[in-house]
Amino acid sequence: MIVESLMTRDPVACRPESTLADAAALMWRRDCGVVPVTDEEERVVGMITDRDICMALATSGRQAAEARVGEVMAREVETCTPVDDVREALEVMRARQLRRLPVVNSLGKLVGILSVSDVVLHTRKGKGKKHVSCRRTLAALRDICRPHGSTGDDAATDEGEREKKKAGGVKGKSDGAKAKDDEAANMADEALKGGGAGVETSVAPVEDHFNESAPTPEVEKARRRVGSRKTTVSRKSTGKRETASRRKVAGAGESESVGDAATESAGVSATESAGVVEGAGDVTG
Repeated sequence: MIVESLMTRDPVACRPESTLADAAALMWRRDCGVVPVTDEEERVVGMITDRDICMALATSGRQAAEARVGEVMAREVETCTPVDDVREALEVMRARQLRRLPVVNSLGKLVGILSVSDVVLHTRKGKGKKHVSCRRTLAALRDICRPHGSTGDDAATDEGEREKKKAGGVKGKSDGAKAKDDEAANMADEALKGGGAGVETSVAPVEDHFNESAPTPEVEKARRRVGSRKTTVSRKSTGKRETASRRKVAGAGESESVGDAATESAGVSATESAGVVEGAGDVTG
């Protein structure tokens, strides 16, 4: 992407001999905060901003119609050409902490203005030849907005230190949480070794240990494991008790069956005895 595709064409300009009132009027009409200063041949010789006008009038006590632009303007001007890459122009803005660059042709004549706002409006996510990446634009804006006197290297160093401290803090916190989770898991395993009722009395300290801080995924996993083992032990105990009860009931049923059989056998014997007695009576008669 080249500068020509983003720049503002046909910008207004003033002359060094113009008054500050004239320059301020141009800014008011065009809704801008900076105006290039050109000579008779339309070549850029300076730049004047609304801040320059305000500070000049505030510190000198003169009227805006009395002071001249040539007395206040910045004479060292960074420029770019219409065929320059926008990324290169943005790098100049970043390095010099500028928000606007005059665009000049091969003869040095003013043909446009490129502002950082123009670049931001054409910023897109990701890399590409037809746009400027968000990361590049954000880095340039950060350096442009940095207080004068601080260098990008110092800021990068400070940012690197902050990242290291942050990473160290996160690592320390992660190690502490891991140790805590391991301790909780060991306590849960020791509590489960007793099995049965021992689980109910030994799990309470483990759960208190979990409640000391916000549960992590490892803690939640250990807690679910403990609950699963408690349920399994409880089910096993209940199953054993139910099996024993079934066996007792089965034994009682067998005893009743044996009693009934014995009773039936006794009835048969009594009947047979009665028959024998009756037979004997008949013979006797």
